Amino acid sequence: MTKAEIGLALRRARTNAGLTQAALARKVGTSQPALARAESGLVEPSLDLIERITAATGETIRMGSIAVVPTGRLTVARDERLARAIGDYRFDPWDRDPTPAEQRSLRREEMKREGRGSKTAAAGRTSRTRS
Repeated sequence: MTKAEIGLALRRARTNAGLTQAALARKVGTSQPALARAESGLVEPSLDLIERITAATGETIRMGSIAVVPTGRLTVARDERLARAIGDYRFDPWDRDPTPAEQRSLRREEMKREGRGSKTAAAGRTSRTRS
């Protein structure tokens, strides 16, 4: 079965379920552009993604002599997969010594330096002096 044929089967399952690409992408824990690439046959989707789509749509997807049957639940939610991959790591943009422009942007977005030592807090204050 070609990538295009798999893509058509994915699109059929989505449309039969009455879902938009964006809605299905949210349900299966992927992005709408990634789903669009799979449906258009530009990429070959992983079996994991196909299984999640069958679970989200309730549709059986046939690929040649193989049928991927819906399990009735999403196998692993995106947040759970992410947690397994990175553990309890939490990205803090202040840890990477942002440029003055990035600092202004972070402040506009109200991203405060919380729980930081005096060294980091002092680094966040920039003074502009002309010589």
